[in-house]
Amino acid sequence: MNLSSIVNAFCGVGIPIVFPVHLITEKYLKQYGLWGKLCKKVKIISPVGYLEMLKLMAHAKKILTDSGGVQKEA
Repeated sequence: MNLSSIVNAFCGVGIPIVFPVHLITEKYLKQYGLWGKLCKKVKIISPVGYLEMLKLMAHAKKILTDSGGVQKEA
């Protein structure tokens, strides 16, 4: 799955999305013209620490990640 497919999938989901975006991901979203395609239900936030991530995960209906640590905690 490429970045464009992920952005399109985000906009097709019927629930709000919290997206902690790392600087490199933001760079590529902007470089490939995808930043403006993120829909209004996607709340972009800066990367968060471990405890804040646990809090976000505890209140999430679904979790999508490529992080091994987040996968273990989920």
